[in-house]
Amino acid sequence: METIVIIAKQPSGGRCDLYGRYAEALAPRLGCRWEMRPATLDAPVPPPAIRVDGVAIEPADGLILSPEDIAAHLRPALGEAAALALVELLEDARERWMDEVEGAS
Repeated sequence: METIVIIAKQPSGGRCDLYGRYAEALAPRLGCRWEMRPATLDAPVPPPAIRVDGVAIEPADGLILSPEDIAAHLRPALGEAAALALVELLEDARERWMDEVEGAS
């Protein structure tokens, strides 16, 4: 893996922030960098989105990427055990983000 890119709405928030948390957790584990970019009118996928090495990860429910969606996308490259470990890592990142969102309400 080389790059994780979050395609974000402007202003970003909600899912964009969650996807940023996913990228923060994934990048060190995958040994790659990540960045957040604003969506353009000609964006190949509607924002927010996560692209890994240029390929968008599709949410299974059509709305919000889950840890399982990301792991399923990366499973062929990483193998089953590493994909399962990613689910756990990303679930932790999601839980921390949800706690912060709830605390800010």
